[in-house]
Amino acid sequence: MNSQAPILELQDIIASDAEMKLEVYAMKVFSGNVYHITGANGSGKSLLLQVLAHRKRADKGDILYEGKSRSKGEYSQKVLLDKIAFLQQERPFWSWGKVITYLQNAGRNKNKSAAIAWQEAMNLLEKFDLKDLADKNRRTLSGTLYKKVELLRVIMQNKDILFLDDPFAGLDESFIKQYCVFIKDMVKGDRKTVVIAYAPSLAYYRVVDLQMTISKGRIVRVEKPGGQGRSGGGRGRRSSPRPQGSERSQSSERSQRSERSQGSDRSQGSERSPRSERPQGSDRSQGSQRNQRTQ
Repeated sequence: MNSQAPILELQDIIASDAEMKLEVYAMKVFSGNVYHITGANGSGKSLLLQVLAHRKRADKGDILYEGKSRSKGEYSQKVLLDKIAFLQQERPFWSWGKVITYLQNAGRNKNKSAAIAWQEAMNLLEKFDLKDLADKNRRTLSGTLYKKVELLRVIMQNKDILFLDDPFAGLDESFIKQYCVFIKDMVKGDRKTVVIAYAPSLAYYRVVDLQMTISKGRIVRVEKPGGQGRSGGGRGRRSSPRPQGSERSQSSERSQRSERSQGSDRSQGSERSPRSERPQGSDRSQGSQRNQRTQ
């Protein structure tokens, strides 16, 4: 992951909003990877995502895009924003128009005709079993269906960097799994970058390359899923914690192995007892026979 230059880099960033102060002294984002920013509600996930996506200006510090400094004006913010697709957490008020038209417009560009964009949008709806939504007005959609359409819009835009803020809240597991597989293939095939801000773990879906845990506006842990992590902004390596369910499962397995071992020992002892111990009744019978011969 570190063999290439980062596409985005945060340096000594301090940013704030009405509820949170964010302090990130070093963070790098590389192409061809999926990042997961996790943490409790109100920990600063959304604020960090907005700073990375240039939707919120930091109070202090610098952001580098492909090694060029924002504070020094070495790159155009407009050029960078044209390479970004952003899924916001809140549903905007101005949602109108047919779903198919909305996705078609998201996929259009100077090199793609309206007809091709329309067909790609229909194929995408069909792939995610949402073709029935094509002619529906976005304003009439439920919150769940609306978010699914927004997630498809991000794909249709075909940008280099995708920022997804709380993308899977309220969605069914089947859709989440299918979407994760899709973006994983897209990232690896096209060298795109995806940054997801989402409180629950995504380990089950095996889509994440690097997970960052944020607490009270600071990144407190960076780790690869199932591997080693760095705490305190990269100072002091330690093993990543096991999920609680995994600990219970391993404890249960150890208990079962111990019970089987003890049961096996008892069984072997039971098999040895007839050979090593004579029944008491047999001893009395042999003693009686000796007494009769003596008499």
